Order: sequence, then structure tokens, then C-alpha cells
Amino acid sequence: MEDTNILKSLTFFGTIHKVASKVEFSAALEALRSLPCPYVQFDINGTIEYFNPAFQNLFKINNPDEVLGKMNAFTSDKFEGLDVTPWLRQVYHGETIFHSRLTPAVAKRFSEFIPMGPDLLIFFVSSCLFPILDNRDNVVGVGVLLYPQHNRAAEKPADKVKRYIDEHWVEPYDFEKIAVMLSLNPDYLAKIFKREYGSTPFDYYRLVKLLHLKDKLCQPNTNVQGAFSECGLKYTGTAAGYFKKKVGMTPNEYRRKYSQSEDIY
Repeated sequence: MEDTNILKSLTFFGTIHKVASKVEFSAALEALRSLPCPYVQFDINGTIEYFNPAFQNLFKINNPDEVLGKMNAFTSDKFEGLDVTPWLRQVYHGETIFHSRLTPAVAKRFSEFIPMGPDLLIFFVSSCLFPILDNRDNVVGVGVLLYPQHNRAAEKPADKVKRYIDEHWVEPYDFEKIAVMLSLNPDYLAKIFKREYGSTPFDYYRLVKLLHLKDKLCQPNTNVQGAFSECGLKYTGTAAGYFKKKVGMTPNEYRRKYSQSEDIY
């Protein structure tokens, strides 16, 4: 990856917006390399073009040449099961996404890279995905900051709720069913979920559905009604109104804006 492209990611931190000197450039590049949090950068097509030493150490990458310029988030089997494609597509459209505590369904995939001792039951990763812009504010890539967290305690009820929603978002919302599965009072379970994640279980469920719906609307071979159907939704005035309230445009407007734009992935 060229150093000038590495530097673009630093504008997200407000570290530097224009290269004025070699000294300034060197300092900015060193700041990215020395970040304590793992950082990985994808090019316009979704291929990894840079990662810092913290990322390399986390995933035990012995030979960077086997990854850089070769591993693609949309086509590589290494990304199967991570369900990151919808998040990345939204970022390629200019959004910044914060995702807190990816639960064991995702952690299982991370464990293929990361040695985990027998007493390490859970591996959480929070992340920030943000667009990398050129001088004309065009998206030219995606930067991802990871915040690993090891948890040696058993999985918490709130985490189980989140994991269930992440894996069953297409299905109708049935919080009573989740509470029965966990043998907990629904009101109590909803309370601890909100305390842990800052939203109600139902609001989180709708957020996940909305994210996948936005992704489906971008697919060239799916119409608006089909996109809603694939997400377990009926295309009604109420549903379209909720979409516009959250996204700022109607489903048809969103589809026209993004499905006909340049194919960047």
C-alpha cells in the first residue's frame, strides 16, 4: 500500500489534513503504525491494502504478502460467517458505523486466527468502521479500528440476547421467546439489555433489520418490495415511513441513489 493512501486514514482522527512537509508526513505515518488498537484498511474494492502491527499481531499474520492486496472482504472465505458485508457497504456509501461487542458467533471466526486458552470463554471485539475520503470527498476505501476485549466470565444474558437477534433478525420479533429460552423475566432482561447496550432489544432488532434492508436495496437484481420481503418485512406505507425517518430518504430514493452508483464492491 502506498504511504499516501495510509495517510488518508489519519484525517479521521483529525491528525493531519494536508501533507505540508516530509517531517509532518513521517509523523502521521508513524502515528498510524503505533496505534495500540488493531487497524485495517480496505481499498475501493474491499481488498485489504494495509494493516498496522497491532492488527498483524492480533491475527498472527506471519506473511503480510499473503494478505495485502489479496484478501477481499466480499469474496474471501476468511470473512464467511462474520456478516460484515452489510456494514462495509454502508461505509462505502459514506456512513460511519460503530459496532459494540461482536458476540460469540463472530468470535468463533476470530478464534481461527487467535490462540485462545481453555479458560478464555468469550472474545469480544468492538469496532469503528469509517470511510476514507480523497481531496474531493469521494470514498476511496474503508478504515476499521478494532477494540479487542477478553472476557473470562460466562456469556452475559444481554450478550445472549444480542447474539440471538444478530442471528435471527429475519424472523418476527418475539422477545418473550428469548426470555423463556434464557429462563429470565422479560422486563428484567430488557432492562439489563438497555443498560448494557444503550437501547431496548426491540430498537436494536429494528436497527439490525434496517441495516440489512439498506444492503438489500443496493442489490441490482432486487426491487424494493423484494428487498423488504428478504428481510422479513412487508412493504407498507408505515414501513416506508419508518425507513425515511431513519435514513432521510424513501426506500425508492435510497435504491436509486446507491444501486445505480459506481460499483465499488
